[in-house]
Amino acid sequence: MTTDVFIRYAEDINEKNEITDFNLFSISGKDISAVSWELPNAPLKNFGEGLLRGMVKNYSSGLSDEAIYTFVVLSAEQPDNAIVNHRKTWGLLNVRGVKVNGVCERKDLIVKGNEGLILSGLGSVKLNSVGVIESLINSGEKVFFSTIQSTNVNMTDSIPRQITEWMSNIWINNGVVFFALGRYDEPDCEIVALGQKRNLQKLKYT
Repeated sequence: MTTDVFIRYAEDINEKNEITDFNLFSISGKDISAVSWELPNAPLKNFGEGLLRGMVKNYSSGLSDEAIYTFVVLSAEQPDNAIVNHRKTWGLLNVRGVKVNGVCERKDLIVKGNEGLILSGLGSVKLNSVGVIESLINSGEKVFFSTIQSTNVNMTDSIPRQITEWMSNIWINNGVVFFALGRYDEPDCEIVALGQKRNLQKLKYT
C-alpha cells in the first residue's frame, strides 16, 4: 500500500481507543487487539475491496489466489413469512443485486428475533474475484471477512449460532477478522482488522 494509508492501533478492543467503540458493533473478545487502515478521500464503495485485499495480502502473502471467509448479518429483522424462509439470507441478497454467485460454500442461519427473523449467511470468497467483495461491502448489511493461518481448518464446515461465536472460532484458530468501518457511502475508506496481538504485527506498518 502507499504512504497515503493512515494506520491506527488498539491494544485492547474492550478499552477506549482511537479506532472506534467496538461495543457499538457488539464486538468483544478477551486479549483481542485491532488495527485499522484508512485511505482518505477515497470512497468506501469504490476503494473498500482494494484496501481489504491489500490488508489480507499483507497479513499473508500466500493468499492471493485463495479464499477468505465472509459472514453477513442482515441489519434489519425480516418478517417470518414463506418468501423469507425460502430465500433466506443469500437469496434475499441476490434479489438486491449482491453478487452472491461469487460466494462459495454458502450457508444460511435463521434465528428468532424480537420482532421477526434475524438472518445471517456464511461463505467464502476468492480473494482475486472481481467485484464480489465490493458488492458485499456495498450491500449496506453487516459484513465481516476473515482468514486463518491454518490450511487444515475450514470455517464453513459448521454453522455458528451468531457472529460472536464465528469471530471467536476465527481467533482461536489464529485468524484475523476484517470489516469496513462506516457505511458504503462514507467519503473515506477504512478497514479494521481484529485478532490476537501477535497476528496483527504485519498490519501495523505499511
